[in-house]
Amino acid sequence: MKRPFLVTATAVVAMVASTVGAQGKTFTDQSKTFSFAYPALPSLSVSSGAAPSASLWSRESTAPGKVLANATLSGSFESKTNFADAVFTVGMSADPQAVASCLAISNGDSVVKGAATINGVAFTKFVFNDAGAGNFYELHSYRTVQNKRCYAVEYYIHSLHIGNFGPGSRIVAFDKAKIQNVLTGMVLSFKFLS
Repeated sequence: MKRPFLVTATAVVAMVASTVGAQGKTFTDQSKTFSFAYPALPSLSVSSGAAPSASLWSRESTAPGKVLANATLSGSFESKTNFADAVFTVGMSADPQAVASCLAISNGDSVVKGAATINGVAFTKFVFNDAGAGNFYELHSYRTVQNKRCYAVEYYIHSLHIGNFGPGSRIVAFDKAKIQNVLTGMVLSFKFLS
């Protein structure tokens, strides 16, 4: 009988590091509730979360919550392309409405729903697409309920319509797989510590 293939945080960091040629680091939140791995890149800034926000802790929620960690991958990661930026966040809400609707969505447009297990914890995964004024956004949201709190581990990729650039601009289409490897690696390394 074959054993299931397990991906450890160390393996994810190594995979991401080999993809982008950078050594890995680990972020642990101040209350030591969770951690995640990320590559050491000059174009990636990682910080603790911001003040409580009604809309930023999870992109599709209007309930109050807070961002516990934030990582921004700047456009310089894929310079001379139509890649604008990407943002990875870990958000949490203890609001009863947010907890009750944690594994559901309010907007059914352009949404793909599935399941994911990350370091032994079951998550519901949502993928949203949005566009406007020559900007494209692809959001990946992984949500779970732990200790009567809704946690959202999310990232979005923001790109510009390649047609907005003239032929003389030398702007080419960005390597989406390369960016997703970095961000998905961070998601797969996420783990609860307590």
